[in-house]
This record gives sequence, C-alpha cells and structure tokens, in this order.
Amino acid sequence: MKVLRWLLFVWMGWAGPRAFGQAVPPAIPYPTPHRGDLLVISDVNVIDALTDSVLPNQRVVVRGGVIISVGQWEPAGRGIPHFNGRGGYLMPGLWDGRTSALSSPATQGSALLEYVASGITSIREVGSAQAYDQAAATWQQVEHGQQVGPRLELAGAVLDGPPAGPLPRWATRMQGRTKATELMQQDCWTHLQVGPQLAREAYFGAAQAAHDAGVPLLGQVPETITLPEALAAGQLGYEYLDKLLLGCSTWEAALVKARAACLLGPRPAPQLNRCIRAQQPVVVASFSRARCTALAQALVKAHAFVVPVLAAQSQGHSLDSLKRVMVAEFQRQGVRLVAGSDAGPSRSDQLYGAGLVAELESLVASGLTPAQALCTATTNPAAATGHGCEVGRIEAGYLADMVLLSANPLDDIRNVRQVAAVLLRGRLFDRAALNTLATKAVRPNGAKAAPTVQ
Repeated sequence: MKVLRWLLFVWMGWAGPRAFGQAVPPAIPYPTPHRGDLLVISDVNVIDALTDSVLPNQRVVVRGGVIISVGQWEPAGRGIPHFNGRGGYLMPGLWDGRTSALSSPATQGSALLEYVASGITSIREVGSAQAYDQAAATWQQVEHGQQVGPRLELAGAVLDGPPAGPLPRWATRMQGRTKATELMQQDCWTHLQVGPQLAREAYFGAAQAAHDAGVPLLGQVPETITLPEALAAGQLGYEYLDKLLLGCSTWEAALVKARAACLLGPRPAPQLNRCIRAQQPVVVASFSRARCTALAQALVKAHAFVVPVLAAQSQGHSLDSLKRVMVAEFQRQGVRLVAGSDAGPSRSDQLYGAGLVAELESLVASGLTPAQALCTATTNPAAATGHGCEVGRIEAGYLADMVLLSANPLDDIRNVRQVAAVLLRGRLFDRAALNTLATKAVRPNGAKAAPTVQ
C-alpha cells in the first residue's frame, strides 16, 4: 500500500498538471520536500479530525520533510535531532482557503510571516493584483526556502465584468471563451476564477473553455446566473454565501433576474448593492429548508466545494442566521466546506492568520463540531485543491506540515490559537522562533502582528 501511495505521489507531482491540460509552473512542482534531515518528535498526542479522535503519547518521525512513521518506533543512531512535544497536541498544518496575501507587494512579506506564526502552513491565494510572473517568483522563493511562508496555491486571475474585470457587461459567449482561453494559456494559474459582474453569456463561454482545458472553474457565482445553471456549467468552487442563499429561496430565478437588471444601468456596482439590500427581506421570507437540502445534495453530486467566509462577511442581521442554518445543512449533507478568511489589504482590521481562527469559530457557532471545523482547514482544502494524498493528515507518506498546540482543539476550537511549534518543509519553528516571525511581521501602518500565544 505504501508503495502504491508513493507511486501516486510521484505521478501527481510529475504528471498532474499535464494530465489535466494545465501549464506547468516554471519551478519544482508543488509540493516537493527539499530537506533530508531526520527529526523525531516525541511525547505528542496526534489529532485525527476525520475520526474526531486523539492518539496519545505518539512519536512522529520525519525525514526530508515527509512523515515516515507515527507510533512508537524511533530510528537508531546518535545525533538524530529530537523535539519533545511535552504532551502537546499535534495536528496537520492549517489552510486558509481564501486570502489575498500576495495582492500587495508592500504587505505580502508580513502576511506570509503572520501565517506561519499562526500555524497556517498552506494558503489558497486568490488575489490577482499582481501579474503572474510576480506571484510565481514569490512562489519559487517560498518553495526554495529563500523566504519564510506557507505553501502557496495560486488560484488565478479573476475573469469579471466592469469595473473589476476585463470584459464588458454585454460580453458574448465567444468573448468569454476567448478571454478565458487567453488567461489559461498565458499563465500557470491552477484554476480559472469568475467574478460577480461577469456577463451571463461570457460566463457560459468561460465555463466551456475551462471544461475543454480540464481546468477547474471556481469563484463567485455571477449575479446573472442561478445556482442550477452554475452547477450545470461545471463550476467546482463556490465562494461566499450570498448567492448560495439565493439557491435556498423559492424566488431564486426572479431575484437573479432583478440583479441582472441592476447591472445594466450606468453605475452597475452601486446599483447592484442597492438591489441586494432591497432583496434581503424577500430572501429571508422565501428561505426553504427543502431547497437548501436539495442544493446541498446537488453540490455533493458535483463534487463541489464551498468557501463560506462567515466571519469576514458577517452583516449582523437575519441573513447571518440563515447562513448559519445553510452551512449546518451543507455539513449534514456532506458538502465539502473549506475555511477561508478573505484576509487582504482591504481588511486592515484583520491580521493574516487570526482571520482563519475567527472563521473556524464561526463554523463551530453554526453547528459544526470542532473536529468538523478542523477538517474545513486541513483535509477538505487539501482534497479540493488536488493535494489530498500529500497534506492534511498525520500519516506515513504525507508531507510533514504540522502544528503543535498546547491544548486540545477537539475540546475547544479556540485552542488552535495556542500554537507551541510549527513544522514546515522540514524546518521546525519552536515558540521562540514563531515569536521572532511575528515580531518581524510589520505592516505598512507600523503595526506588528501579535503572537498567537501569550
């Protein structure tokens, strides 16, 4: 079995992008360990979020950044580095499934340090402010150890309508297909993203181009598209809950039609915002649990994933309550939920890393157990991005991206704040090293990121 897993790992690392018609990044394929040192981590309780259980008093052996043993075995020989976990709780490194850490060159260095200091070892970068070659250069520096930072999944440029995107609001199906093909051919993004103001016909053209290229389509469902239409078009990832909430409404088609009309005016963005606010009472009154269940089942059938972004998008009214109900139903039906903070330069009130912790807490408040919430930031994002055989578990053969906590997160999700050590790419950061990273993470306004442990 281990031989088969290793062969699959090698094949995915070498042939994965080619197998799905994607361009190959101009550096080592994600993820590749590049350190050969042995490390023994002893006296730890290993967290298994999938089974909601703890393996007590374990010894984890790492070689070359890969876990080679979990149990009681210890390699023989002198001079092998040991790290005593002192009864702490070892779990896979966390993912932030939606962030714009690289959107600003002025803030990205600080953001990457903040993430590692918070125990977040992988991020899905959705910001498109930088050109691909700039983002790829950062990716190479991080992967080669020239810059401290989590593993980077570069989601890709956003195909949208005005004012955020390159296509006009009346763009045709052919224009959408052409522009999407151009983006996928010129750059090595891992996905094709769509935005809320993309024209209806352009969306269908882009979806067809993504399907033909074997590139996953994800992002916000355009305001001109219903959820059944997005699912039929093959969209795999769904970000934010506003449009998904419309999918639970008996008035979905009429509400989407009204939003599409708002986009036709001379000032589409403010008109759309007014339209969305005016629709809120109707969305609440027409919420259907039966439609919500049917939507969840359709998402499961499509193998789709959802990034709720509950904490960052909280509006403080009845819609928040319905979103929590919807998330709980999605979890019951088996929808793959992925935690995302939506951190970025536009959210100066939110530290990178702390936002993900807040999202996990919001998911638990919605009815998920702590174990289920941990899955949204470990196994679920790994599977959603095609890395489910590489990261997200503490098992032999998986990459040793791990975080050591001083308290059990299965008892209280807030314990993910109690970071004692982080192992990333074969490099161990103890509490002192993490404090140093947090101190170095200086924001443009002069504020420093606080360590996650007092």
